Amino acid sequence: MENLQLNLAFDKGEELLRIAQDELCRPEEDVVPYMVYEKAKLATAEYLISYLTHYGIEVHSIDPEVLLNQCREINNTFYELNITPLIQVGKDDDVFVNISSARDFVTIAENTRAIVLRIFG
Repeated sequence: MENLQLNLAFDKGEELLRIAQDELCRPEEDVVPYMVYEKAKLATAEYLISYLTHYGIEVHSIDPEVLLNQCREINNTFYELNITPLIQVGKDDDVFVNISSARDFVTIAENTRAIVLRIFG
């Protein structure tokens, strides 16, 4: 059951990341940056959830900041991950989602994926 949950969460993260990446491949005037942000944020959360469920941790949040802190309690490698730009959206009225920040959000999701894969080998 645990491996199934890990795979489902990881697979969901993969799909969300692919959608965000595909959106960035469109002509710039057609890109919806906020959609990229939402998909990248959810992908980041799903990758973190996949890690936590692997260790039998019950997940009660989809907030990437909460999930990342839980992951850091288990493995210091997660301190390499900086998701601050992702979590500032909605918290700081001065933060706007544009093409540049959308690319950054996708990079955060990709980095999260890479760390989870690296840890699981």
